[in-house]
Amino acid sequence: MAYVLLVSLVRFCIYVQKPQSYSSFYWYTQLASAAIGYAVISKFWIFTLEGYPGARRVTYWLLPIMFLIIVWGRSLWHSGAPARSVLVEYERNMREAQAILLFVLILVILYYGIPVTRNLKGMLTGFAIYVSASMTGLAMQALGISGHVNRWVLVQPLAYLSSLSVWCIFLWSPSQTVGFSGPSKIDNNYLQLTTTTTTVIMRLRNYLTRAMKP
Repeated sequence: MAYVLLVSLVRFCIYVQKPQSYSSFYWYTQLASAAIGYAVISKFWIFTLEGYPGARRVTYWLLPIMFLIIVWGRSLWHSGAPARSVLVEYERNMREAQAILLFVLILVILYYGIPVTRNLKGMLTGFAIYVSASMTGLAMQALGISGHVNRWVLVQPLAYLSSLSVWCIFLWSPSQTVGFSGPSKIDNNYLQLTTTTTTVIMRLRNYLTRAMKP
């Protein structure tokens, strides 16, 4: 919330004082916002899986790897492209990754019946609105739908304001911590996954050891 307020104020000052520099500053801050948003969604996963240490441990290394793949892959793909198009493409890929992670997280919550606090529900709802609005605007720019883009310039701030309103309502007061009771389906699935993975790795190592012997 503090970052959003600070960036909005700085953007407004630049728009008034140096309008010729506003466009480039806007896209650089949008890229930074997308990166911070990815970190926020990673925190959503960690908070949701707080009572499930095995599954939570996976998110610590899986989500950073996904982030590095996005950044590194796009750096190679757009090595000679103009700066603005690269920034727009980076943000679009970040928003797509955020949308996928949010969707999967909601499915995990519903499928495993994971209890979540009122604060977390509000954060997920507000962020889903914001990511959906950002992806829609970026998709229109990519398709070159100029008329719809001009109208979306008016709609996107409303979606942005809706997200902030949802966050303010649900985060106004702290909610009670959700309790976790004993092993659950997600713990059993995690144990099955780790056991299967360990078995496959052991078999592969034994096969390679036998193959390398003269």
